[in-house]
Amino acid sequence: MISTKTIIKALSITALLSGTASQLSAQESNMLTASETIEARQEIMKGYKSWDKKLSNAYKAETLDTQVLADAALFFKENSGEMLLELFPEIETPEGVKTKAKSAIWRSFDEFTAISLDVNKAANEAYAFTEEGDFESAKDAMKPVVNSCRACHKKYKGR
Repeated sequence: MISTKTIIKALSITALLSGTASQLSAQESNMLTASETIEARQEIMKGYKSWDKKLSNAYKAETLDTQVLADAALFFKENSGEMLLELFPEIETPEGVKTKAKSAIWRSFDEFTAISLDVNKAANEAYAFTEEGDFESAKDAMKPVVNSCRACHKKYKGR
């Protein structure tokens, strides 16, 4: 019989690789090992980087690609805030487990939490604008998301 943990891991990784990350509940994310948790959040961060690049290109284009904007807003909406924070347990990574996350995350977890929640709020607003067909407002709403990514990575991500 396949364990619940194995099923959750498979579903999570499948969703992440397909570009539509599933939201893990606190109970489900606690069932993941430290390495699995890091792998899941690194996949999300790869998505952040990919959508940041796509948005940057879309903003530079003569005509805004509204589908890219809507898809990016949806990705950030689903993969930030509480969902992302569950992949950063409030204890530092166990020794011997490799991660690019700096220990500054846990030293200033309240600030890190606020950034993730702000990104989620902005992405939710942007997505709502795309649903209404107001792509200029959606574009403006997504700017803090992109800026937050860069600022957060500078402070909290190691090389």
